[in-house]
Amino acid sequence: MRMSVKAASVFPLRRHLLMLVVAAVVPVLVFATVMVIVFGRGERASTERGLRDTTRALTLAVDREIETSMKALEALAASLHLDRDEYNTFERHAGRVLPTQPWWRAIVLTDARGEVILRTARVGARGTRASLAGRPYFVDMTRRLQPALSDVLVDRTTGAPTIEIVVPVIRNGRLRYGLAADLEPAALSGFLASQSLPSDWTGTIIDRDGFVVARSRMPETWLGRPVGALLGRLEGPAGWIRGVDGDGVAAYAAYSRSAFTGWTVAIAVPAETVDAPLRGSLLLAVAGGLTVLLGGALLALVVGRRIARPILALVDAAEALGQGRAPAHTASAVTEVNRLAAALEAAARDRDRFERALRDSEAQLRAVFSSTLDAIVVLDDDARAVDANPAAEDLFGIPRERLLGRRLHDAALPGDVEPLWLGLQTKGSLVGGLRLLRPDGSERDVELSATAHVLPGRHVAVVRDVTARRQVEEDLRRREREATAMADLSRRMNERLDLDAILRLVCETARELCAADSAAIALPETETPDVMALRHRVPAEDPAPDVARIERGKGFGGLVMTTAQPLRSNDYLGAAVLVVPIVDDGVAGLLYVANRARRPFGDADEALLTRLSEQATSAIRNARLLAREQAARADFEAANRSKDDFLATLSHELRTPLTAMLGWARMLRAARLSPEQATRALETIERNTLWQAKLIDDLLDVSRIISGKMQLERQPVDVVGVVGAAVEALRRDAEAKGVALDVVLEPGTAVVNGDPVRLAQVVANLVSNAIKFTPAGGRLAVELSHPPGEAIVTVRDTGAGIEASLLPHVFDRFRQGQRGRGAGGLGLGLAIVRHIVTLHGGTVSAHSDGLGRGAVFTVKLPLSRESRGPVIGAGPRTVRAARPLEGIRILAVDDHPDARELVGVALADRGAEVHTAASVSDALAALEDVAVDVLVSDLGMPGADGFALVAQLRERERTDGRPPMVAIALTAYASPHDRTQALAAGFDLHVAKPVDPDALTDAVVGALERARCLSRRVG
Repeated sequence: MRMSVKAASVFPLRRHLLMLVVAAVVPVLVFATVMVIVFGRGERASTERGLRDTTRALTLAVDREIETSMKALEALAASLHLDRDEYNTFERHAGRVLPTQPWWRAIVLTDARGEVILRTARVGARGTRASLAGRPYFVDMTRRLQPALSDVLVDRTTGAPTIEIVVPVIRNGRLRYGLAADLEPAALSGFLASQSLPSDWTGTIIDRDGFVVARSRMPETWLGRPVGALLGRLEGPAGWIRGVDGDGVAAYAAYSRSAFTGWTVAIAVPAETVDAPLRGSLLLAVAGGLTVLLGGALLALVVGRRIARPILALVDAAEALGQGRAPAHTASAVTEVNRLAAALEAAARDRDRFERALRDSEAQLRAVFSSTLDAIVVLDDDARAVDANPAAEDLFGIPRERLLGRRLHDAALPGDVEPLWLGLQTKGSLVGGLRLLRPDGSERDVELSATAHVLPGRHVAVVRDVTARRQVEEDLRRREREATAMADLSRRMNERLDLDAILRLVCETARELCAADSAAIALPETETPDVMALRHRVPAEDPAPDVARIERGKGFGGLVMTTAQPLRSNDYLGAAVLVVPIVDDGVAGLLYVANRARRPFGDADEALLTRLSEQATSAIRNARLLAREQAARADFEAANRSKDDFLATLSHELRTPLTAMLGWARMLRAARLSPEQATRALETIERNTLWQAKLIDDLLDVSRIISGKMQLERQPVDVVGVVGAAVEALRRDAEAKGVALDVVLEPGTAVVNGDPVRLAQVVANLVSNAIKFTPAGGRLAVELSHPPGEAIVTVRDTGAGIEASLLPHVFDRFRQGQRGRGAGGLGLGLAIVRHIVTLHGGTVSAHSDGLGRGAVFTVKLPLSRESRGPVIGAGPRTVRAARPLEGIRILAVDDHPDARELVGVALADRGAEVHTAASVSDALAALEDVAVDVLVSDLGMPGADGFALVAQLRERERTDGRPPMVAIALTAYASPHDRTQALAAGFDLHVAKPVDPDALTDAVVGALERARCLSRRVG
């Protein structure tokens, strides 16, 4: 690209170099001048600050001198001679003071009006005794009664300038005299001259009226005269001015006015002194700059001559390069010129290399054009093909000769090319799609990418066949649509719990994705699983064929039920049908789609419908799980309510007997009951205590049942004896309530391998339960039969009966009917019965015809085939002696004093000699002092417990060789594990609290008998 430059701006190289020198030097010269001015102004400002500071210092010095004179005059005014009007003596005193004040010319004493009384002057000093009355400074002194200073005065006799200071002489609070001192102005001028000011500086003191008080230069000329024009323009307390001084010389002046005296001190400096350095610097800068500029111009002319010749040679070389010739070699002393010459030579070599590369590139481009798989067509402005590669012949389906000259519009669907061609003309490029029509009638989807004006009037179009890709994209869109529909179906299924609504969604999705006319789902009938009935269809008025009723193995759907495999037909009852099974532990349903137009279904439809059937399976499973969960939740809520009811009942059942026991006990303590009432109180306390013990035993049994720790001590047991004894033990309760109790026991022996205590508990629970729910006047019958192989116990009453809704749960823990809550109890007895009977391998059942019609409980126990050892419950009951423990020495150990006293009293009442101890240490000490036959000890005690006690006891017996003492553990720890632990520790018997005194006595007697039998065997 050529650059055009105006002729007026074209200069020789030498002139350019000269302009370069000027352009470089002139800014430096301007900068130097500016800096000289700036520095000069800074120096002038520094001079101004210095002069201001000097005038301020001189002002303060003058103030000090004046103030010193005032102080000295005030000291003289305090003379006692003035108090006594001794004027002569005072005059001599003043005469002695006057030589000590170099500035004073005379001392004057006046009366209060200003009339001179006396005047004392220096030797040779001239002056008059003129009155001071009416003078401004004297009037000011008399008014303020403060020292006052005059401005410059002219003596009336001599005409010499003078200055006066006057101070008041006050006696008894009023002005009596005035004492003044005449000052010598020449002394002030000498003071200024002594300040070492430069010789050309002028210091001046000016009074309030603008007259010269003192001057450092030519004071005799200026004293008492008005100041010149320069100092006559002073304004403000301080400042800086420029002008012409009184000597007619241009000068700068700094001044400062004293607030004490009102005088102004000024220092004038000749302007030449201040401005001369700045002017000299400016002249030096300008002279230096012009010298540098002239030298630079001469150097530019010399250097320009040396550079111009090689530059002209470079111009010739560039012209040769432009004409295709090799440029001549150019040598120069300038490095850049040599580099430019080398660059021109390299450019010539590169041009040759690029021309060769261009020819190679054209050959490669032609090869690519011919071998590329995409069709490339070169078009003219009328969209006619002027060139095409072989791939274009294949894509358009015609030979190259016929393709050339054919318009692109003729090979595409009508209307496809016009908007693309218009866009190419306006934008210069385009990318778009169209559909080609081949001569054989087939169509191809293509993408057209074209660039306009690659060459003048030529446009290049690249046409790519995307038919296969479009098919893949269509498949992907279909799969995405299916995935979206499936995801939406899953989301909607998760939002709903209604199985029918979910299955309808499955039908709608199947119909939509398979493009079917209708869809349906068939599910098994409840009572006939091998028959399915239509449950859902979409649309509702257009069911699929053969889905009204499907039987296994019959028809199209029946075949799918049998094989559990998908099945499709393109012509089944006039429609295309596809059926897939819904599988969940067998065929749980059928999913249909149908097309009345017989549009066939393919493998993709079958795969899709199979996935939908899996969704239906999931819905069916979820519905089943939901039903189970709801049932389980209902059971849990019922159990939770039962637990709450049980806790409320437990609170009531524990508090009710405690209330009666506490009330009667306090009334007994008050000793206000009759003997009959006291007897009834003791019976009430005993009955409620037994009731409390039974509640606790039931709770412990239920705890053992829940934890699986209830164990049986199995042995041969005669059920006849156990039932008879248990019933007889409750006969008093039945008679007290007015209930007739009948017992029918089949003669003979019915031996069961079981636990006699637990079997007696079963009978007692059933009989006491029947007594509780049978009103007075009712009847209760207990029957025992033992047909071959089993014993059957039946408890039948005519009482309240059992509600129909409660009957299936009558043996559940914590379950009571409304009547049960009113009758008392915890509702645990029947649950304990069922568990004990189950542990014995038997069964228990309940029957009732309804409320108010009584109830029947039946227990069936398997009989034992063989009997080993003695049979419990068959012999006669033993009669207890009145004092069975006569002569037995017993040590009772318990940390609880009430329990310890009860055991001692109960055993002593039965003939024993009882000793008591509150701790293990007390017990060991007692064993040292007393020979004891039986140890009855608590287990849980603070410090050392019952286990430690029995361990030390057995250790002593082994060490001393004594026979083992009978040891009984009497404790509130009543679980089977506690019993086993106590026996393992060395106790002979484990008895649980609370214990009846008779039962405790029997335990002691039984333990002693076993010990004696064992002793006889060993002996």
